[in-house]
Amino acid sequence: MQLNKSILFLTLLVIVFSTNVHAKSFATIAKVNNEYITELDLENQFNCFFKTLYKTWSYKNKNIVLQNILHQQIEDELKKQEALEKKISVLKHVVEETILTNIQQNNSSITEFRDYLEYCGLSYEDYFSTVEIQLLWKELIFKEIKPKVTVEEYEINEALEYFVKNPYRKRVLLSEINIPFNTNLNKDGKNNAEKIANNILEAINNNNYNKKSADLFLSSYGFKELTWFDESEMNPKILTATQSLKQGQITKPILIGSNTIGSYRIFKLKDSKIEKISLDKDERKRIETILMNQKLELAVKEYLIQLYNKSYIEIENF
Repeated sequence: MQLNKSILFLTLLVIVFSTNVHAKSFATIAKVNNEYITELDLENQFNCFFKTLYKTWSYKNKNIVLQNILHQQIEDELKKQEALEKKISVLKHVVEETILTNIQQNNSSITEFRDYLEYCGLSYEDYFSTVEIQLLWKELIFKEIKPKVTVEEYEINEALEYFVKNPYRKRVLLSEINIPFNTNLNKDGKNNAEKIANNILEAINNNNYNKKSADLFLSSYGFKELTWFDESEMNPKILTATQSLKQGQITKPILIGSNTIGSYRIFKLKDSKIEKISLDKDERKRIETILMNQKLELAVKEYLIQLYNKSYIEIENF
């Protein structure tokens, strides 16, 4: 499933201080090609996690959280390096406008935003760097991956034929929390992601979850709103888990992907509706867009796998 354009901009904090200066001052945790991730990097992000989410659990299981954070930081570093290699850049004012959009979409003020950065021990520059990386990756997808993805006429026609036989459709609007893992980087990654997802669910159920802060500051631990889509287009696992939900209810964590590279996701039903399909040009274009997004999502995952495979990643002191 694809995020809509506004949500693609909602890129939240995964701190990466991959500089040689930090490597000299703090223990090196990982090397990603020629860049370093240090002990300080993980501690800063963990402190933000601890202050935003489930405090008792996060300190009790600190190593599990740190391993998940390390996986995210390695992926962010790979994305940044690939974008730079492809000579992709983002203007400073675009990053700043995106940050302002993030703040406004979460009903926060600039003062609240800066206060919370300080509370977490983070700087505006840290957040700026993270948003910049996410925008670089978005540009790379648009310029390098999307042009190679095509939708054939027969695929559109097959979808149209289905809707001719089934003129009424149920559409749902979901939001999700996504906890990724990659057991190639960490053999316990899948188990750790499942534990984090289950404990976030527990925090939500116990009203011990700061949604506003998580949405703004933590990339994988806040709910991200997805675009409207038909139940007929949904992953069968997601459809089964969400069919009986009432508005505002959430699912248990669902495993999406393989046991090697995948994620645990928690879905919330935001809204639903039943509508009759009008098989006009707009509907044909909408179907083409849906098919394109589905194929693009798979292409991006494959690109990331290739990126991991061609890169030198060494994890130490962990």
